[in-house]
Amino acid sequence: MSKSLLSRITPRHSRNSKSPSNIPTHIKKIVNQICDILTTRNTHWEEALETRLSEEDIVPSDVAHQVFDKIRDVESGLKFFDWILHRPYGCPLNGIAYSSLLKLLAKSKAFREIDSVFIRMKTEKELPTLDALNYIIRVYSECGLIDKALEFYTYVIETYNCLPNVFSCNSLLSGLVKSGRLETAHQVYDEMLQRNDETGISCCADNFSTSIMVNALCKKGKVEEAKKLILDRWGQGCIPNVVFYNTLIDGYCKKGDAKKAFLLFKELKLKGFLPSVQTYGAVINGLCKEGNFSIVERLINEMKSRGLVINVQIL
Repeated sequence: MSKSLLSRITPRHSRNSKSPSNIPTHIKKIVNQICDILTTRNTHWEEALETRLSEEDIVPSDVAHQVFDKIRDVESGLKFFDWILHRPYGCPLNGIAYSSLLKLLAKSKAFREIDSVFIRMKTEKELPTLDALNYIIRVYSECGLIDKALEFYTYVIETYNCLPNVFSCNSLLSGLVKSGRLETAHQVYDEMLQRNDETGISCCADNFSTSIMVNALCKKGKVEEAKKLILDRWGQGCIPNVVFYNTLIDGYCKKGDAKKAFLLFKELKLKGFLPSVQTYGAVINGLCKEGNFSIVERLINEMKSRGLVINVQIL
C-alpha cells in the first residue's frame, strides 16, 4: 500500500457486470423456477433442477449468476453452488457467476465461505468483478474485520490498477479509525486523494472521506493537523462547509482552546455560514469551561433571536 460532508458520487460500475434488464424474459422465468425449487422443501430437488434445465437445453452455468443474484437465502445459494460443482459432467462457473455468489455470501456475512469461494476462483483463474469486491470490502469493514478488508482493498489495486469505489474506501477508512489504526487510515486516504488527482474527478475520495479523517484527528486532539488536512485539499483559508467548522470548533473546545474555537466561530459567520445548534453548543461549552460567561450570554441571546432551541447539552 503506498503512502501516497457528506456529498457522494455515483460509484463506478464493474466492467464485467450485466444489467438485469438485459436478461430475456424466458430466462427470468427459468431463474424464478430454479429459485423456487431451491427454497421449497423438496426431497427430490436435484432431479427437479435437472429436469427443468434439460427441458430448456440449458446448463446451470448459463444461469448461475442470475440465480445467485435473485436468491436471498444463502443456504439455498450454497446448495445450488455445491450441486453445480458435483454434477457428473462438470459445469465450470465464470467470474460473473462467482461474483454474484460472493455478493450473496457477503450480504449474509458468510465470511468463511467467501474465503473458500475466493480461493477456488484463484485456482480456476477467474476474476471477481469490481462490484463484488466493493461489496465485500464494505461488509468486512462494517463488521470490524479490517485486516480482511485491507486484503481485498490491496487485491483490487493489484488486479485492476484502480481503487475500490468511494463508498468502499470510506467504509474502510471508518473501520480503520474505529479500530484505532489512524496511520493506516491516513495512508489509505492519501492514496484516495492521489487517485483523484490522477483521474481529475472525485472517484475515490469525497467530502465524507475528509470528514472521517478530520473527525478522527480532532478526537485525538490533533486539531491543527485536522485543519491542515482541510486546507491541503481545498486551499489556504478555505473551510468548505459548516460541518468541518463544527468539527474543528468542537475539537479546539475539547482540547481546552476556546480562543481558537471562538475565532473559527466568527470566521464561519463572516463567510456567510449560519452556525447550527451544534456550533453554538461547542463554543458555549468551551467558553463556560474558561468562565467567559459574558460571551456565553450573548451567544444564547443570539440563538433565541434565530429561534434555535437551547438544549440541556448547551447549558
